[in-house]
Amino acid sequence: MAVNQRGRRRSGAAELSFDSLIDVFMNVLGVLMITAVVLALAAPGRVSNPQAPTPQPPVAPPPITQPERPAARLSLPQVEEAATRPLYLLITGDGIRPFSGDDLETTGRFFTLTDLGSALQLQPISGRVMSAGELRLWLRQYDPGLRHLSAAITSDGTGYYKEVRTITAEEGFRSGWLTHEGSAVVLGSGGRTGSLVQ
Repeated sequence: MAVNQRGRRRSGAAELSFDSLIDVFMNVLGVLMITAVVLALAAPGRVSNPQAPTPQPPVAPPPITQPERPAARLSLPQVEEAATRPLYLLITGDGIRPFSGDDLETTGRFFTLTDLGSALQLQPISGRVMSAGELRLWLRQYDPGLRHLSAAITSDGTGYYKEVRTITAEEGFRSGWLTHEGSAVVLGSGGRTGSLVQ
């Protein structure tokens, strides 16, 4: 009999320790689940009422900025099929300024010249413009059979173009125009075509 009681005690002790282990595991699992629920409810940004979302403060739109317009690029020579080389005029609201890749002395009287390596940037000098008489004298330095005139015109300079067109026709030059935005001009290769030269 003593042997049987010992066997029962041992098997009972084994059952108790396995049940205790399951109880401990379930208690730990329960605590972890409760902790997870509490943390989820306390998390920032949680919407307490899905029907009424928290209003967000208005966001100001980014300021609208006008992109800086690049200078027009005029190629040399501008019109290959014309068999003549171009002379250029920049016509703005304050007047007429001549420029040419082979007459930098005259160009320098009306523009600030900046060497860009393969190109030349011309920035108009305020107040320095050419009169109608000076335009005639400037054109007379060139042969109309070898040169044509291309006018780069800003939107506020269109009033001068009719006079320029009359003068160039009287001096025997063909002339055309290009629309121009901004103030500076970049003179170099790989630029605008001369499809508007007549």
